[in-house]
Amino acid sequence: MLEVIEEKVKNLSSKEDKINTIREFLQILILKVLKDKNVFMSVAFLGGTALRILYKLKRYSEDLDFSLIKKNGYNFLDLLEKLKKELELNNLQVDLKYKTDIVDKSFIKFKNVLQYFDLTKLKDEKLSVKIEIDTNPPEGAVLDEKIINDYFIFNLKTYDLPSLMAGKLNAVMFRKYSKGRDFYDLLWYLTKNIKPNIKLLNNGIIQTQKEDMEITEENWKEHVLKSLRSLDYEKIQKDVSPFLIDRNESELIKLSTFEKLLSENSGL
Repeated sequence: MLEVIEEKVKNLSSKEDKINTIREFLQILILKVLKDKNVFMSVAFLGGTALRILYKLKRYSEDLDFSLIKKNGYNFLDLLEKLKKELELNNLQVDLKYKTDIVDKSFIKFKNVLQYFDLTKLKDEKLSVKIEIDTNPPEGAVLDEKIINDYFIFNLKTYDLPSLMAGKLNAVMFRKYSKGRDFYDLLWYLTKNIKPNIKLLNNGIIQTQKEDMEITEENWKEHVLKSLRSLDYEKIQKDVSPFLIDRNESELIKLSTFEKLLSENSGL
């Protein structure tokens, strides 16, 4: 299977770009396997990787995030077993580490990938893709169906863009540390003039923060802007830069950019 992406990787100059490209291929392959095994009857694809793969966001992503939409028929360990078997049929050697909880998690560790592309001198170094499935997501998301046409052609269930944005705003406002990718994604949403799913945003805040902030269509920008002040944007830029296709875009991630975008047509 790895032969499929050799042509795409061989002309890339940096190790980071090669690893990002290879990981993305493996992510799409995992999504294809999950689709073929009818997993998207039970889950929806979301998060930054969904923006990258479904909407061509110009940054790479490490994890595959999902929310449970139908409990009937969902079995995380069975899902992992089927996934491992299918990946091995494609000549990919994998180890799986997993933990079941409210958020089911698994690290899929590819044992032969970095060695195949001569990206490591270490015999045991692995390339990982993490899967997380929220088995108790907040209510209010609106489902969508998208077609992927990159290496393979298939369709899957996801959240619509306002619902995806609601999840991102929750991360921007309440994540305990500043993750650069959150702020690059926020920049993308704002430049696309997408409005968040307010119901989902409020339900998510109540569920994770145990408080009701009464966010509305009229005041959500004020709440977001308040959370964007007093951040270390130089650190945020450095954190996200290795994942950007155009690393110069990291310079846009600063308070003045967000102030301008959030104040447009809002009266702030």
